[in-house]
Amino acid sequence: MVNQIQNMPKLATLPAILFAASHLSGCQFVEDKQPNQPLWQNQKSASSLFQNKTEALAKQVEDFCRAPEQAGVDALRTGWQQSMSAWMPLQGIDMGSEQLLSLSWQIQFYPDKKNTTGRKLRQLLKEEKILTQGQMASQSVAVQGLGALEWLLFDKASNITDSKNCALASQISTYLSSTAKQYHGAWAVNPFSGANDKAQVKNSLSALSHQLDRVMKKLSMPLGKPGLSKPFQAEAWRSAQSLNFLRDSVSSMKVLYDADLRELLVQRGADDLANRIDEHWDTALESIPQQPGMKSLLSSVDGYRSLLTVFNNLEYIQLALSDEAAPLLGVVVGFNSTDGD
Repeated sequence: MVNQIQNMPKLATLPAILFAASHLSGCQFVEDKQPNQPLWQNQKSASSLFQNKTEALAKQVEDFCRAPEQAGVDALRTGWQQSMSAWMPLQGIDMGSEQLLSLSWQIQFYPDKKNTTGRKLRQLLKEEKILTQGQMASQSVAVQGLGALEWLLFDKASNITDSKNCALASQISTYLSSTAKQYHGAWAVNPFSGANDKAQVKNSLSALSHQLDRVMKKLSMPLGKPGLSKPFQAEAWRSAQSLNFLRDSVSSMKVLYDADLRELLVQRGADDLANRIDEHWDTALESIPQQPGMKSLLSSVDGYRSLLTVFNNLEYIQLALSDEAAPLLGVVVGFNSTDGD
């Protein structure tokens, strides 16, 4: 089963698809240039893809639950992985509105330091009746999104072929699909409309800085301290896909940087800084170990060092953005610390 999980297909070209889609949309429609248009178009395209993936997953779970069999489980897991992968370009960029921030927590409750998702799902499965869609809205965000589906699909305590588990997964996937539709709708109108030139520059830098901060926490939390790693704090540890999603995240940030912030730096004559940051995105990507999960790496000295190298490569970019790019662009940007529980 471990080999089956590790060999699940990946969306290797996701960032390239989003980059092409965002630029194609600009070619298809004649419109005045909007404030922060590269950032806005990137988020619109990414949220559209995420909506499509969650819709497909909800339909897939619904069909599976009509006659749940073990033979169909791997396909469900792949569908979940595709939805999760499509979420990575959006993760951590919630600066458009309070609505986006609220919906983001419904989509992914992470970090989950106290295993709130597992505890609450076990409680729900003990109930006589499965939740309806109306009741889902009043539940904790810990059981409304991607993390809850991961528990039902991958955790040893869950049997997705059991009718009750499957029915709950169907309700959650349907609710997630509805949330993803709202999330995409929130990006349909430019939230940066009316921003002056300085505000637009700050928006561009803040979006990337906040997302980078979130992604670095996906490493720092499981890394813990030398000799005291915390593998169960890793994103997607149950599915053993932590590094695959980290790779998606870094690839997506590079795409956003190339489409937006890099141009701002070049316009101000900072070609050297722009190129240096560009090269370090590649360095960070190349340093991510070529395996899907990180648990085995956390238990060895060499493995731990390899993950620390990835963190250090991302930290270089973080410092370049805060200490070099921000002063050059004339803005001050704080990093958005996201914490759970």
